[in-house]
Amino acid sequence: MKSQTRFVFNAVHILVWIVFIGLCIRTGTLIFALILNLLFDIGEIQEFLEDVTAESGKLYEYRRAHHYAMFSLIILYSAVHAYIAYLAVRIFRKLRLEQPFSEGVTVLISQISYVALGTGILALAAEGYTEWISRQGVEISKNWNGGSFLLLAGIIFILAEVFRRGTELQNENELTV
Repeated sequence: MKSQTRFVFNAVHILVWIVFIGLCIRTGTLIFALILNLLFDIGEIQEFLEDVTAESGKLYEYRRAHHYAMFSLIILYSAVHAYIAYLAVRIFRKLRLEQPFSEGVTVLISQISYVALGTGILALAAEGYTEWISRQGVEISKNWNGGSFLLLAGIIFILAEVFRRGTELQNENELTV
């Protein structure tokens, strides 16, 4: 294998780790801020939550239950992003460029497609909830990108099927030699 290919592979592996750690930190920060807000109702934390959720503060004043529901959706959405990055890290740990098609990598790619599909459905539901709240007179500017995740899920599912077939061919090829 070329050293340039190995270098790019290792660089992308490091980038995936950085993204995973960043998403975990973001999700943890959101959870911590929400818990502090629930326990102490601190004004500074409320301002932080408004900045993160891109709200104008009207939702918190309108109904706290909707505010916490929206923020819970944001935390769940962030956690799912971190989980997808975790699955990508696991792929890099199992993937061998000498024999890229393996059952473990195929299963992980399939899992990413299913999680991306679930994330797309979650995002579409959250978009509907956001629109409903906006019709109640509360301005919220949150784009959930549900359609993008559904497209991503379809593309990754196709890649998973290609890997599944590649694994079958590689196993057949090993048996005939």
